[in-house]
Amino acid sequence: MIEGIFFRIPLIISDVGIFALILKFTGRLRYAALYLLNPLIIYLTGAWGIYDSLMLFPLVAGFVLYARNERRLASVSFVISGLFKLFGFVPFSLMALETLLQRRWKEFGFQIGSAIGLIALTFAPYVGNGL
Repeated sequence: MIEGIFFRIPLIISDVGIFALILKFTGRLRYAALYLLNPLIIYLTGAWGIYDSLMLFPLVAGFVLYARNERRLASVSFVISGLFKLFGFVPFSLMALETLLQRRWKEFGFQIGSAIGLIALTFAPYVGNGL
C-alpha cells in the first residue's frame, strides 16, 4: 500500500506541473482545471498508475516553449518526452524537419546534437554494463 503512494508521487507532481503550465500559458484557471479535474486523468494517475503524465509534462512544456518561439528548449523538451514514450519524438522530428526546410543549419545541428546527447546519456549505463 505504501509503495503505491511512492510510485504515484511523481505522476501526481507531473499532473500538477501540467496544470501549472496550462495556467501560466493561458492565464485562465478554467482551462487548467479542465485538465487537472478530468476524471480520466485522475483515474489514470490514481488508480492505474500509468506514467503518461510523465511523458505529457515535457511534451506540454515543449509546446509552450515552441509557442513562445524558444525552439532550442522546445526540442530538448520533446526529446525528454520521447525518452519516456516514443510519441514525444513525433513533434521533435516535425520541428527538426521544419528547421531543415528553412535551412537553419546551426539550429538543426543543435537539435540533432542535443537529441543524440540526451539519448546517449540515457543509455550510457546500459552500454557501460554490456547490456
